[in-house]
Amino acid sequence: MNQNPLEVFALSELQTARSILERAERAGRKATKSELDAVEMHLEAATAAKTTLDGDQLASVNRRVNALTGGGKGDSLLAAFKSHGWEPGKRTTIDARAALKSASFDGDTDDLSPVRREGPALGADRRYVYPVIPAESVGAEVTSVQVVSQSSRTLPSPLTSEGEGPVVRAIDDTSTKPEAATERTLDSLPMKQVASIESGIPNILLQQPQFRPTVDQDLRLAYEQALDSLVVQAILDASPASSEAGGDLTESIVLAAAFMAESGYAGSVIALSPLDYAELMLLRGADEQFARSDPLSGFRFVQSMAIEVPLLLDPSALGRLYLSAVSLAIFEESAGQTNSSTVRLEGTAACHIARPDAVLEITGTSS
Repeated sequence: MNQNPLEVFALSELQTARSILERAERAGRKATKSELDAVEMHLEAATAAKTTLDGDQLASVNRRVNALTGGGKGDSLLAAFKSHGWEPGKRTTIDARAALKSASFDGDTDDLSPVRREGPALGADRRYVYPVIPAESVGAEVTSVQVVSQSSRTLPSPLTSEGEGPVVRAIDDTSTKPEAATERTLDSLPMKQVASIESGIPNILLQQPQFRPTVDQDLRLAYEQALDSLVVQAILDASPASSEAGGDLTESIVLAAAFMAESGYAGSVIALSPLDYAELMLLRGADEQFARSDPLSGFRFVQSMAIEVPLLLDPSALGRLYLSAVSLAIFEESAGQTNSSTVRLEGTAACHIARPDAVLEITGTSS
């Protein structure tokens, strides 16, 4: 009896997926991200054939996937929506912090195996400032959040004080205790709509594995770039002070950290453009002092295309990013006359800079 062509195709896709996993097993290693993504695409293609496959065959491949990944099959954004019940024509919402979790790596990259998949690669994930800011989830119905900002802070001297007793004092001292003065304001911060769409997508493509790059590349990158611009603009709107310029960018960073420390903050993150980062790396490579001691070893560097002037940040004190859940929805175009659809990735966000002194502009060189 002739086999159903769709079943032959599905079985072929399963065998291809199994072969990829067996190659990793024979090598005695975990499957790579690129291998797992290839397996997932073959499994999706087999499932899309809509045949009555042997459940044991599918389970066999899935068991191998779990064994080689510790239970996961990759971090595709589209896969995350599917795991929450998404399908074409259905609007589904997932937590924004999980959906847009960015990869990061600090240290030597000689032995780092780069992420190779259809979604944003590691390089793209590092071009953002927003993951540095602590995030807090809010409901999709929220239109604003109440935030407290600190405009100034004056601390009394630990050992001496005029008109009042010192902070450190004799145990039987009865003089007036010194006061820490802080100016705070309570404001209403409006949420912003953050949305990206892609239109004119053939409906048949929505059912195919090739649809995933639309979500994981086009819409996700547009959404993340918008979030990054929102955070950087909030920082600039806080009018951060400028630090003293050094002889080069390295000296300027060290001076900026010292200047911020005098205000009681610990600057630990340098946010700068890709070009400024390249200039800094070339400068460090040409300077013999880095062979002996690296004055920038304690800083984390974050590149962002939204930044023009380098910034020094203390993320623990700077502020907070408010994010609603992010939703994926599809709308059929022209009342179904064109067999095409518009895909939308959407959420709301707001960034509050609570302490402007926790960020400094690094002014560059004095030359």
